[in-house]
Amino acid sequence: MAIVRDPDNEPGIVVFPLVTEPFMAVLPVDHPQADPAVLTGPELADDPLVFFPRAAGAHAHDKNLRPLVEAGCRPRIVQEGNNWTTILYLVSEGLGVTIAPRSATFTAPQSVRIAPLAETDATTKVYVAHRVDDDRALVHNFLALLPNGEAQPNGRDDRTASRTAHLATVVE
Repeated sequence: MAIVRDPDNEPGIVVFPLVTEPFMAVLPVDHPQADPAVLTGPELADDPLVFFPRAAGAHAHDKNLRPLVEAGCRPRIVQEGNNWTTILYLVSEGLGVTIAPRSATFTAPQSVRIAPLAETDATTKVYVAHRVDDDRALVHNFLALLPNGEAQPNGRDDRTASRTAHLATVVE
């Protein structure tokens, strides 16, 4: 069992949504646009981007870039980091800006500015994931604690099986 964000499609894996959250713009404190209450994708279009490698998760990578892409911007990634802490500190050192899930910014250094993104409906989801054939009591009991929802096999956003039906399958 794992907690994952916007997972790629993986055969044999079932995910349940836990939380949906917006993306935030993260800029160095001395960035010319560090003061606005909100920013838009076009306002970040010319900035170098600090981001994680696409190989770390193509679906999550694409969803994070959506606020820029849907505004007609072509992201220019100049530096990559393997986790949000590293990325936020690279931004704080002035290497570029980033688009991050709101919860990823909770531990951001004080040397960055965080602003909500306007003019986008792009969001990110956090899921609990487990193998389809994992029938351990731990998995069953944890899933029973989740609010009613629907299973999303293979990390897809389409809902194809009810949580109850899945649990019955897992328990059998």
